Amino acid sequence: MMRRMFIAACGCWAGFAAAAPTVEITLVHDLDSRRAAMLAVLAEQFNRRAGTGHVVVRKDSGERPARGAPPHLVLLRDDDDVGLIGARRIDPLQRFMGANGRRFDARRIFPALREAADDGSGRLRALPLAYFLPVLYFNRDTLERAGAQPPGAQTTWLALQELAGTLHDGGNTCPYTSSWPVWVHLENNSAQNREPFFATGAGALRLAFNGLGNVKHVAVLSSWARSGYFRHFGDADQADERFVSGQCALLTSGSDAYPRFRNEAPFAFGVAQLPYHDDVYGATPASAVPGGGSLWVLAGHKRAQDRVTASFIAFLLEPEIQKRWVADTGFLPMSDAAGLSEVAGLGKPPAALLAFRLGERNRLAGARLRDATAYRAMRAIVGEELSAVWDGKPAKAALDAAVLRGNAALQGGARR
Repeated sequence: MMRRMFIAACGCWAGFAAAAPTVEITLVHDLDSRRAAMLAVLAEQFNRRAGTGHVVVRKDSGERPARGAPPHLVLLRDDDDVGLIGARRIDPLQRFMGANGRRFDARRIFPALREAADDGSGRLRALPLAYFLPVLYFNRDTLERAGAQPPGAQTTWLALQELAGTLHDGGNTCPYTSSWPVWVHLENNSAQNREPFFATGAGALRLAFNGLGNVKHVAVLSSWARSGYFRHFGDADQADERFVSGQCALLTSGSDAYPRFRNEAPFAFGVAQLPYHDDVYGATPASAVPGGGSLWVLAGHKRAQDRVTASFIAFLLEPEIQKRWVADTGFLPMSDAAGLSEVAGLGKPPAALLAFRLGERNRLAGARLRDATAYRAMRAIVGEELSAVWDGKPAKAALDAAVLRGNAALQGGARR
């Protein structure tokens, strides 16, 4: 009798242990539907492994979080509205991982991605999960029909002009287009020419991209627009659709578009590094400014939830998980631990493509977090002035106005 009671008691205890409460955390993002589905698959893989830990992934609805119910993780792109965070503090990633028993060596992260999300002293504030490089895509079938040679792995803007001219003369109505024009044609042209996109003076952030190199580059693009070599479709990634549909033959965009083009393009295409100006002294064509966003941890949650959050971040850093994420999304690997030999079909080791410095961009990221409204206003102004160039405004006047108006927006935010 006593033995049966003991067995029954053990059975009750086992049932109690199996019913341990699930510790749930939420990750909010603003990814497109394809990448959102990929993130959800990874979260489900983690959930199957984690026991009582459970990650819920949801898309940002645009509504600000209710008091007392913020997410635990937020994936923010450079141009996202950080109001999504609400009034919650950011918990710096490196400190957070250590406090929750997870070893985290930031030195394993590629330098450019580390600097895109660090605190200025080498300690990571966030996980650089969703970054990509600017690249040049070209429609091989269209070029072959035009009797034109495809660009090499590294080409100049002058060579691209000649190629666009050949396509235009052959009747192509959209030889070249670009997604993310501010990022591609101002930030990255600045990086290649070793000119500042912005600078700091007396502790204040100020735009400084109206130097000779950018004025010359934007003036060249303006002449292309007038000649029919270049078509502008928007300040975001609208041009991607024009390329994958076959309407435009040449495209500068993010390397993250590669998986989509590979799956959807009804034609053969190739990828090259972003073109550069070979007549600029000291130009570094391999220098590029990644675009994208990072995964941020919000402070103020329960210890059990923080431990699940730290476990999920460690899961995302596992080599096989990185490899799957990069292959499916086109985002850059965070470290060489993923064992990847290529980025977006470029045939270049990630370490070679990411061996450059981004201290200036890091300061801009900090300013964005301090005042999201001012940052977004500045970005809108720069895009507006650059778009005015394609409608005939002189390049110098447009960039001077962009710097003047953009700085006023930044300073106005700092005074609030």
